[in-house]
Amino acid sequence: MTKSARERKCGFTLLELLTVIAIMVVLMGATTAAYFGMGRGSRMRSAINTLRGSVGLARQEAILKGQTLEMWFIDGDPLTQTPYSYFVTNSVAGIQVGVTGYLPRGIEANKSGKLFTFYPTGSAGSASEMQLKTLKLTEAQGSPRAEATLTVYPVTGLMKVDY
Repeated sequence: MTKSARERKCGFTLLELLTVIAIMVVLMGATTAAYFGMGRGSRMRSAINTLRGSVGLARQEAILKGQTLEMWFIDGDPLTQTPYSYFVTNSVAGIQVGVTGYLPRGIEANKSGKLFTFYPTGSAGSASEMQLKTLKLTEAQGSPRAEATLTVYPVTGLMKVDY
């Protein structure tokens, strides 16, 4: 005696269930890899965007106020785990202009001290200073290590980023 279509049990076979689980595992692996890969380089992009804005603001301040402004870069503090910080000063008056900015953790700079000088004309160097001003940023973690170079042109005071 054969069973009719109504009497058959409904459900999935073990092979069907294993196939669906295998597809789900592959999709989860792909999305997880994409999710973690998305964050790679985000600290570097954040540092570049922050510095690009700060350098542009320092140049604008020098033009608007008609003053010579300097952008300083200070090494981080290992005790507080503070990364590099930067600020803009009026060297003649000896006062800080604007707020102190910080690089994200894990981003290192290749130099500290006075980095850029902006004149009231908007330039970043006098006629005798025709050397490009550069700052190299390196991501401390990750493989390969991300690097970016920020270059300020002396005559125009404009910045170029190579990332």
